[in-house]
Amino acid sequence: MNAFDVLRFNGGQVQIKLQHFKVLGSDAKSFLHGQSTADVEHLPVGQFHIQALVDRTGNIEAHFYLLNTSTGLEILSPIACGEVISSRFEKFVVSEEAELKNLGEQNWWVALGPQVPHQGFTGLLGGEAALFSMTKCEAVEVVSPKLFNEFLMWQGEPTLDQAYHIGELINQTRLFETAVDMAKGCFPGQETVAKVHHNRGAAWAPVLLKASPIDRLVSTEVILDGKKVAKVFFQENDGLERWCTAEV
Repeated sequence: MNAFDVLRFNGGQVQIKLQHFKVLGSDAKSFLHGQSTADVEHLPVGQFHIQALVDRTGNIEAHFYLLNTSTGLEILSPIACGEVISSRFEKFVVSEEAELKNLGEQNWWVALGPQVPHQGFTGLLGGEAALFSMTKCEAVEVVSPKLFNEFLMWQGEPTLDQAYHIGELINQTRLFETAVDMAKGCFPGQETVAKVHHNRGAAWAPVLLKASPIDRLVSTEVILDGKKVAKVFFQENDGLERWCTAEV
């Protein structure tokens, strides 16, 4: 865990290839607000926020970072999510003045930590101050993408360049906490998401687990009394204890 100190107490940056879109048209903001899980209409200029698209049963189809620029909305997403985002516009734009312009795959700098400057689009990643920028940040240490992604995985959040829990109920993932605004109004799948949230019952939820000794947790499933009680997504050990992110 100490390897993450540079991110938590100082700051680090990586360069990541992402799919870049621009959202055009007079109805662009209202259309996207009605499709995505988080509030679009009140996102301040110069900031970013993680968003998700879910199907009518509340399962994740794609996730992305929405940037509110001085000239309109832009989207950065894992390349694997680009086709789904494009398809959502093709299927649901009927009479609205809204268009998605594909700017292709681009390299972006992503910085995280308390020393992050305000030279790009600011927001939160893994609970820390972060930014997206087309240019490299001065005086911020360049770290490995592996370190950066593993830090996010320990928070249960999506890594920057990989699709996250596609096809899984969003309530069962950290995206429900970071990308869903239950007060924003309707979006496709909102009724199911709300029902699960208010009448949760037996359902999976993301957690951080610790096992000691380390050989107590070695597989991708945790079995108790013959029943699967946890699904493990990422784990690591420091020689004394094994930690993992999981759904229980």
